[in-house]
Amino acid sequence: ELGVNSRRTLFRMVGGPEYTDPRPFLWADKDVETRFTYVLDVPDDTEALLDSFSRDLRREIRKGNELDLAVSVENEEAAERVARDVVSRYEEQGETAPFTVEYVRDLVDALDDHARTYVIRDDEGDYLGGIIALYSNDRAYFWQGGVGRNYEGISTNSLLHWRVIRDISNGSPIESVDEYDLVGANTERLCEYKAKFGADLVPYYVAESNGTGMALAKKAYQL
Repeated sequence: ELGVNSRRTLFRMVGGPEYTDPRPFLWADKDVETRFTYVLDVPDDTEALLDSFSRDLRREIRKGNELDLAVSVENEEAAERVARDVVSRYEEQGETAPFTVEYVRDLVDALDDHARTYVIRDDEGDYLGGIIALYSNDRAYFWQGGVGRNYEGISTNSLLHWRVIRDISNGSPIESVDEYDLVGANTERLCEYKAKFGADLVPYYVAESNGTGMALAKKAYQL
């Protein structure tokens, strides 16, 4: 239907984890790459889930619960703040973020109840960090944020993720959601942290046109 076999067509598709058979793309002479993400099943009993986390992650969450910190769901202004954090981190690393702050604001606004911005603040109300979670009808996704900060020797990201997980368990904001996708298990440095949640390693596939034309198109798109 898309005419992807034409030399004038450049095609790229990221399949969801439920799409388990990429062979038709291989047979159509497309490049197929296996990628990975972490998906955590969230039960009603979050204490039992917490016990399954790594020892240092459990310690961080329990210590964080004893500190005078507050994690709350905030508005679009908070989403912009989280996005600016991520953009700044990319710039510090000499790279360009794959989105703009305006795009994040518009997407969060358009998705309404299917997007949430979680922010953590200290006892004086000062911003310490935040993450943006997106929701389908059966799964929550860690999308942006999580620019690493430590407070009293613990990672604020751990408390942010734990709040998202507890909300999923409580049926908020989408009652049918029972999984948390940490979105990506392909960067070794980040995997060391994400693996602490004991989530399932789930493969997915990226299929795209091959050849010089595709390579040039991707380079131009990145620029």
